[in-house]
Formats: sequence, structure tokens, C-alpha cells
Amino acid sequence: MKKLVLALSMISIFGAVHVQAKPEDVASLKAKLSEMKTYSAQFVQTVDDEQGTRVMEGKGKLLLESPLKMRWEQQEPDETLFVSNGKQGFYFDSFAEQVTVMDSAKLVEQTPFVLLTSTQSESWLRYDVTKEKSTYVITPITQGDSQVERLVVAFDDTGILKSVVLTDVSGQRSTYDFFEVKTNLTIPQSNFNFTIPEGVFVDDQTPSE
Repeated sequence: MKKLVLALSMISIFGAVHVQAKPEDVASLKAKLSEMKTYSAQFVQTVDDEQGTRVMEGKGKLLLESPLKMRWEQQEPDETLFVSNGKQGFYFDSFAEQVTVMDSAKLVEQTPFVLLTSTQSESWLRYDVTKEKSTYVITPITQGDSQVERLVVAFDDTGILKSVVLTDVSGQRSTYDFFEVKTNLTIPQSNFNFTIPEGVFVDDQTPSE
């Protein structure tokens, strides 16, 4: 489950202090995201524990398409895959031979990282947004509702997403630096489809009919 949180999330402890979002900050971030219809990048990842000790380094590839489509391929240190087709999300841990199936819309409740794939107003009601120079700090309004306490999203001078820093509820800080970035190119929809391999354990967390 820890790997799943890292795959879905990207933050330092904000504590119990509540900062009211400024409407202009929310509008500014949503404007940047609305210009990013698709996003493709390689990433390097570093993870530090609550004391600042480096506990992991990794790399992988990220594809995003609005709304709610995502492909996250962790290549190192372990091979894991998360795919969302906009309706369902699939997290595949090949080592554990397990697939976790989730409702894509519900992912917004678990991590603000999914907000990068949606500008729908209802998705943002759970979070505060504060602009700090060239970065935006996203925090859940109600502490305990999310596996993430703080998400810091940074853009370069041209408005391209360049990094995401996440601190989860345990105080662990994960930094993702993106490179070889491509935006607004057509991404084959096959990248957002996932076929469950035969013989793996399936943990279906989607609501029953």
C-alpha cells in the first residue's frame, strides 16, 4: 500500500494550520493546467524520511491527459504501474502479482496529485491552493481526508510543469523532477488502457453495483 500512496501522490508537514485559499491563486493554477491538455515526461524521484534521511531514489515515466487519465510507470527501484482511463484506475505491482482497481473520480479524495488532470470545480473543493512565487501549495482542507498533507507544484518560466514535491501523512517527503517534457501532443489512448494479467490477485475497490 505504501507504494500505491507514492505512485498516486507527490509533500513537508503543514500541520494543523489552515490557510484559506485565495480565489486568484486557484484561478491562476487552473489556468496553467487548462493549457496542459496532455503531458508526457521522464522523472527522477528522491524520497526522504521525516528526519531528512534519503531512503529511496528512483526513476520512471509519466503521462497525463485531462480529465483524470494517467499512466505512471515506476522503473526503478521496483517496476510498478498505475493506469487510469478516466473511469477506473489500476495499480499493478508485478513483484506482488497484485492489481488494485479503483474509481478514478475517488482518487481525488486520496491525493491532490490527481487534480493535475482535472479542472472541474467539484474536484477542487476539498483542497486549498496558495501561490508562493513560481510554486503552488495544495493542501487538503480537512486533515485526515487525504494520504497527502501537502503538494507543492512548480512551473518553469514558460509555464511548463517541472517538479512536484509531496509530503505524506507519515512525514515522508518525495520529490519528482521532470525532464524530456512534451505537452499538448496526441497520446495514443492505448497508454491509458490496462488489461489485468491472468493469475494475479485482484483487489477491487470500486463501488459495487
